[in-house]
Amino acid sequence: MSLLGLGQELNMTERKVLHMPCIIIRTNVEIPSDRAKELKTALAVSWEKVPTKRERWLMIVMEDKQQMFFSGRDTPAAFVNFKIHGDYDIGPKNCEMLSEEFMNDLSQVLGIQKERIFVAHDVCPSWGWVDDPDPRAYGPAPV
Repeated sequence: MSLLGLGQELNMTERKVLHMPCIIIRTNVEIPSDRAKELKTALAVSWEKVPTKRERWLMIVMEDKQQMFFSGRDTPAAFVNFKIHGDYDIGPKNCEMLSEEFMNDLSQVLGIQKERIFVAHDVCPSWGWVDDPDPRAYGPAPV
């Protein structure tokens, strides 16, 4: 396992390419399997609107049927936490674009009003991953 961040063992060239995006969705509505697959596809398409980004390194976590209150009500709502694991920042324009895209995706697929969806963006410079013994099997490292 490699632990990245805090200036450990990697030169700057390697640090720029080693990152992994993760979208964590928490909602109080149920997400059936077919809707989960549809939402996964929509989120991946949105992520790929950021130049050079591909679904290949994107992790998506969906936590449905959560006890959730927004503005004092438990009507359909969602919290989207978008994390970039690694020393990388996609910039404010891409964050703004992705927030709008993610809200559209959840609204269209799950029927949640955009006004009841909150999106947070985090950069996580310290993270871990398991080294693949033969990275050529999966192509180049994420960028």
